[in-house]
Amino acid sequence: MVTVVDSFNFLKDYGSTDFLSDREMARDGEDARTIVDLLLSQIEFADVIILNKLDLISDDDKAYLRKMIKALNEDAKIIEAVNAAVPLKEVLNTGLFDINSAEENPEWMESLTISPTAFT
Repeated sequence: MVTVVDSFNFLKDYGSTDFLSDREMARDGEDARTIVDLLLSQIEFADVIILNKLDLISDDDKAYLRKMIKALNEDAKIIEAVNAAVPLKEVLNTGLFDINSAEENPEWMESLTISPTAFT
């Protein structure tokens, strides 16, 4: 599972109190998650995390972001990128996905029951 983090907007979004529905990103009328909930679940579940747009933030913010991401998911492989330029071998056929770990995550199981029309 690969997650791309928009480094330029992450810290702003991480401090947001917006709900997904506020940004018209909710999967349905009952989706009460916040932007932060979505960010956290994507990072915590990822096997590979791409920190993109690093050229748009300061060195201090880069260091803070790296520490934050590592604290949220210490096992994920972290790749730094600009303009999403990442060698394909870093994100394809990595062998890092573990179905047993995925099945233990309640959000994974819930996502399998969501209708495809919930995202339209």
